[in-house]
Amino acid sequence: MLKFVLCAVFYFSCSSYCQLIDVPVDHKEIKCLVCKQTVKEIMSEISKISPRMKIEVGGYQIDGHGNQKQRTLQYRKSEIYLTEVMENICKKMENYIKAKHKNTGEIIVMSILGEGGEMNPLMGEVDIIQDAHLNKNLKTYCEEILEIYDEEFIKNFQKDVANPEEEICVTSEICVASEDKNRDEL
Repeated sequence: MLKFVLCAVFYFSCSSYCQLIDVPVDHKEIKCLVCKQTVKEIMSEISKISPRMKIEVGGYQIDGHGNQKQRTLQYRKSEIYLTEVMENICKKMENYIKAKHKNTGEIIVMSILGEGGEMNPLMGEVDIIQDAHLNKNLKTYCEEILEIYDEEFIKNFQKDVANPEEEICVTSEICVASEDKNRDEL
């Protein structure tokens, strides 16, 4: 029921200041955009957890001296927490659309909802790309990416990487490196 209401509100509010367009899209580019957006969504979830929350991890086997090998780390960087976030993050892609920025012509993937659950204020700046699958392929891409590259995601979120979107999505070859992309255009 909520999805129907969201779709109805989206359709009627969109018709006043955004336009539905039918343009061919490169599925590799969309998959790259989904990867980067998934990374942003995971980072957003991680930022909600205090770095002071700790968890003890390690084996419960006792070494020759009678000690257990355990260590304490931030809960938000634990495999347990990151796995839980990754299992649920793709549901958020149900509220995402493919769009083309009116000024730049850039293809983007964006949420139709803002931070507080209201209509995204950027909707007036884009034309929505029609999708026969009602953007279900965005969620499917997210699930596929996390299923294949879950270890890379966890490894990168456990360490502090300067640009996790590039590190994860380019290293896993879902996206082309920015430098390579610019070189290809020349």
